Amino acid sequence: MLRHKILDKPHKQKFKFKLFAYCFMNSHIHLIIQTPKDPNISISKIMHAILWRYALSYNKAHNRKGHFFSDRFKSPIVQSDKYGLTLLKYITQNPVRAGMVKRCGEYMWSSYKVYAEGKNDPLIDLLPSYLGLSASRRIASKMFRDMVEGVV
Repeated sequence: MLRHKILDKPHKQKFKFKLFAYCFMNSHIHLIIQTPKDPNISISKIMHAILWRYALSYNKAHNRKGHFFSDRFKSPIVQSDKYGLTLLKYITQNPVRAGMVKRCGEYMWSSYKVYAEGKNDPLIDLLPSYLGLSASRRIASKMFRDMVEGVV
């Protein structure tokens, strides 16, 4: 997987966005991004750069040409803390729903372990609604795991 080549610090610094979550699938990617307040930097510009780089890296690795994704990206707006957590849960469960793994923690191409296990990933900005679960990162991680695994 090419995550490290697609999402990187220079990309984030150039476009000044926050990346709250990701999940790379075989045919698409899920991202939770907060765009900057800069009117010259839009979600379209950010996604164009990310998807262009993804296609370029994939094509180089697999000796092919052209677009990788055929559909335009979708960009629902997250306006509430509750929806933010719901979206984070949905994204992390996607590999399980697709039958790629039995449990979210088995899938290595997502930010699940950042939230569920407290792993450090310098690309991830923790989702404010996740931080609101508990002042303790250990407790917030357990609450998130329980939520994703269906305990709550």
